[in-house]
Amino acid sequence: MKSHDDAPKLACFSTGPDDAKRLADVGKAVASAALAAFDALYERIARTPETSGLFSSQSTMAAARKKQIAHWSALFAHGADAPYFDRGEKIGKVG
Repeated sequence: MKSHDDAPKLACFSTGPDDAKRLADVGKAVASAALAAFDALYERIARTPETSGLFSSQSTMAAARKKQIAHWSALFAHGADAPYFDRGEKIGKVG
């Protein structure tokens, strides 16, 4: 985990302990649609020269998709915590 202060980012989410159950329920509700949505997103990324060029290979793009799905699943399971922000920064560094 990084040593930076995530408090300002966490404050943007305005969630507390009472929201954990609702967040988990939302995660369950969107889970079935999420895979299709990510498939469509990454198909569009692959077809678009400006975005496909951000990835060095199809396997890199597939790995980013997989990590992004896990990242969003963890958000709904655990909320916006420091590991959530750390994963977001790592996922954002495509190559």
